[in-house]
Amino acid sequence: MLHGDRRCTTLTGTAGMGKTTLALEVARAVEPVMPDGAWLVDLTVVREPDAIPRAMVAALGLVDQARAPLEALADHVAARQALLVLENCEHLLPSLAAVVNTLLDRAPDLRILATSRAPLNVRDESLFQVRPFEVPPAGLEDLGRLASFDAVRLFAERASAVDPGFSLTAATAPAVASICRRVDGIPLAIGLAAASASTLTAVEIDERLAATGTLGDGKRGTMAAALDWSHDLLGPEARVAFRRLAVFAGPFSLEAAEQVGSLGTDPASVLPHLAELVSHSLVTREGDGARSRYRMLAPIAEYAALRLAASDELGPAAMTHATYFLQRSMSPYANLGECLPGDIDLLADLHQNCLAALRFATQAGIVPIRLGLALNLVLLWRVRGHLHLALDMLEGALAVTADGSYEQGVVHGVLAEFLTALGTYDAAEDHARRAEATFTPMGDARAIRTVIAMQGLAAAGRGEIETALRQYERARPFIESSPNDLSWAYWEAGVGRFELERDNLEAAQAHLEEADRRFRLVPSWFHGRALAMLGDVARRRGDPARAASLLGEGLRSLCAYGATLEAISCLEDMARLAIDERANHRAATLLAASIGLRDATAAVAWAADAKRRNADIDRVRAALPRDEFETAWAAGIGMTLEWAMSFATAAPAPAVAGRQLRGSVLTPREREIAELVALGLSNREIADRLVIAPGTVKIHVERILGKLGRTSRVQVATWVHEERAGASAPQGMPGGR
Repeated sequence: MLHGDRRCTTLTGTAGMGKTTLALEVARAVEPVMPDGAWLVDLTVVREPDAIPRAMVAALGLVDQARAPLEALADHVAARQALLVLENCEHLLPSLAAVVNTLLDRAPDLRILATSRAPLNVRDESLFQVRPFEVPPAGLEDLGRLASFDAVRLFAERASAVDPGFSLTAATAPAVASICRRVDGIPLAIGLAAASASTLTAVEIDERLAATGTLGDGKRGTMAAALDWSHDLLGPEARVAFRRLAVFAGPFSLEAAEQVGSLGTDPASVLPHLAELVSHSLVTREGDGARSRYRMLAPIAEYAALRLAASDELGPAAMTHATYFLQRSMSPYANLGECLPGDIDLLADLHQNCLAALRFATQAGIVPIRLGLALNLVLLWRVRGHLHLALDMLEGALAVTADGSYEQGVVHGVLAEFLTALGTYDAAEDHARRAEATFTPMGDARAIRTVIAMQGLAAAGRGEIETALRQYERARPFIESSPNDLSWAYWEAGVGRFELERDNLEAAQAHLEEADRRFRLVPSWFHGRALAMLGDVARRRGDPARAASLLGEGLRSLCAYGATLEAISCLEDMARLAIDERANHRAATLLAASIGLRDATAAVAWAADAKRRNADIDRVRAALPRDEFETAWAAGIGMTLEWAMSFATAAPAPAVAGRQLRGSVLTPREREIAELVALGLSNREIADRLVIAPGTVKIHVERILGKLGRTSRVQVATWVHEERAGASAPQGMPGGR
């Protein structure tokens, strides 16, 4: 950090990031190799430019006042090889820069380390941005991995200081991780939250942060004061831009900042103010080498939001923001889902801000924006598997549609698709029928054929394949009346899947090959699923090489789009291929990965698919020794989609446990429920004993089955008894761990 030709290093970053702590650590580390030592100059209370040299003279212990302070200081350091640490410099620019340049000119061996929310802009300056701590990803519960994050360790250290009884355990660590995420890993904010551990548990702190964003009277004093300090340093126009940018949720582009920061009146005027905000570390700039991205860290955004709420600009800023993201989100897929992976990535990039705009439009009762945003996000939600989020948003949107309107029909249709994915087939079919009744008088062939197909998919989910085929045949004339390669591709893929369910391999292959041909003419996220089904046809026909090639190509295509639901099915198909080749260890890992990903999305497999999958799990478990099966299962159950793809498309090999895993050990609640399952209690009886809803018990039981690689309650009971026996067995004896 202090090497090279640049003799001044400035640690930049927003308040609470730990710049001073880092500077002091650096000073302690380099002091032994600095012949004339290191000095710390705290400039926090210095207000006037003339006071800067005097503060430095005092910090260095100089008593010669016969000359001007700057002259005395420069003479003192001129021949010294030392480190001068200047703390909290931002409010003294550019006067401080003049002083530092003088010292650097007069003292060739002097090194300066400064902490500032903005660059000093001196000669030989290098900038080092101090970033927040990395925080654990949502869903990670493994104690060992959580404890490896600096943010979590910092909270534990500070909490222990105020509550000696506090410790990081399996019970407290998930709440601590959530707290760290809520404050974006900012060390000062983590410390402020941990200070409440003397009166609140970690869970209570997390709940309070979730509910109010504050820890109570006085707890945010330091952060608020630091943010006041930064805000007061801004020019008037930059302050206006700062509060307007509070409406963003997550990263935003320069174009978005210009629109919202100017309220759409003079976009070009915003860039200088945005640059000022970045230089003061109130806005963070990131980039991929081609485009800049900006964001406010959570505490700063909260502070800016308070400023915005106190002004008369909250409504106009939110409206400008909502209008902008409505326009930005509507372009990628005007043609029935035709899209490239980059289109889905764009929607994902806009997602947080679109959701914020959707919430605003909902609260403000602006129906066109609410409906427009909800429908614009349907493709992203479907491809990426955001099923319950979509359901909530679309059911709310349905309530504000006009009876018999085109928009109402569209919302009914997309609700049918999401409910089918969630396994609620009767409700899905009802929505699809309502949509058909709406579109039929309008004569919209494209809409009619889509919602008829939705009825077919709902029937197939229940296992009624013949009904599904009849519905697809009923939809066919509407495709023929307005032919479209993508419409035909979806139709052929659907019929091919139904024929595959009937084990009619010749017909399935013909339809799926036609779907493949048409998908190659028009890009779509569903192409990968058609390829995977063709791979399954090849597997069933005894051509494992072709099956592996098609399944691999299909999975890579699906993962390029992030098409989680379809990738899950592809992983299950690849597991069956591994079973055929007696690669049971690999098959167990693939099946576990599919189970874990399905649990994460709440997606429900078709009845026939679930039955086949459970049979596959039982076959693999029977083929492997217990320890080998559990090792393979543990490696797969927590895989991310990206890691599952890497594993699945590599040459068959034993799974590597421990990388990018969410963890497979049962939580305390799951262990408790597993014990009750072993006693033979029903879901209702367990719910009564634990005073929770039967539906909650059902979800827990399904997760227990998935984590353990079991397919029945009897197998869970067996696992519980084996675990008890293993725990009580002497070390080295059979059954011991």
